[in-house]
This record gives sequence, C-alpha cells and structure tokens, in this order.
Amino acid sequence: MSGYYDAGVIDKQTMRQFDETCLTPVHEFTAEKIRALREREQVSQTVFANHLNVTKDSVSQWERLFSTESSFLNILLPEEGLMFVCA
Repeated sequence: MSGYYDAGVIDKQTMRQFDETCLTPVHEFTAEKIRALREREQVSQTVFANHLNVTKDSVSQWERLFSTESSFLNILLPEEGLMFVCA
C-alpha cells in the first residue's frame, strides 16, 4: 500500500487510515487474565517469561499487579494465546 502513496495514487490521510486498520488490537489484561492465559497454555512462569523475553520475576509481578509494566503486556499478548506471541 505504501507504493500507492509513493506513486501519489492515495493521499496521506488515506494511508493513515489504512495503517490504522492493520494494527493489532490491544486487549486489557488483568492479573487474573495473565495467570489464566499462562495456565491455559500450561506453561510455568519461567517458560512464559522466556517467550516474552522478560524475567520470571516480571511475570510474577504482573500476576500480582505489583508492577506498572503490566501495560507493556497489553501490547504483547493477544487473547488467543502464546502461539501468536511466539511466532
């Protein structure tokens, strides 16, 4: 699509609208949802952390809501599960 913009076929506003439709939706994750997702995937906190390239302590904190970094998780984790995070 950027080729159309580069060629002058579509304008900047149309390109922005197209880009917005391509974004992955962000889902809110509570401590309970984070734990439920990890348990549904049947992985330990350590394995979950490895998939996200964070420490086990970060996952533990997210599950207990002791960290403000939980908003970071909203961007990374689709509700469908780890298979999308790992791909």
